[in-house]
Amino acid sequence: MAWSNVQKQDVLLVARQNFCPTSTGPYLTLLLGDVVRAVKCCGVTSVAKTAVEAVSSIVTEWRKICQTDYEQSGTLDIQTVFGMMKEIINWRSQITSLKLSLEEVKKLNYKIALKVDVGNRMLGADLVVRDTFGNELQADNCSVTELYKYHLATVERIAAEMVSDRLNKQIDTMVNEK
Repeated sequence: MAWSNVQKQDVLLVARQNFCPTSTGPYLTLLLGDVVRAVKCCGVTSVAKTAVEAVSSIVTEWRKICQTDYEQSGTLDIQTVFGMMKEIINWRSQITSLKLSLEEVKKLNYKIALKVDVGNRMLGADLVVRDTFGNELQADNCSVTELYKYHLATVERIAAEMVSDRLNKQIDTMVNEK
């Protein structure tokens, strides 16, 4: 495991829960609210880095698709796509704020993956096959039957999310009309 120097001076971290190491090693016992100054860090942020890179690339891709559609036919619901883009950019901002725990980052990463899949479906972009945690599957690391199983599960998740989004919009419309 490689350690790297922290780029910013005085990066302070606050314990979000009590931590008592169960094994020997270079661990600190921390109580909720303890403040630690980070001098070196380890690859804990790889999940966050992956999410940030994914959001950046998907927003760029979606913008190009929307621009092309607008220039050619204008059939896309661009307001919905832009709303989704704003939502995932907001989640990206939350991740980069460094105020979230690893679990919260993983949950946001899953929400981002699901929203990206729904957006890709709306835009006619490629389907990304994901595992149950929202991680992109690599075809090299699984069998054809596993890939097919995850493909079906991904399609079902996307369909369920799209139905949920439609229901939420209908409820919002009904509430706003009253």
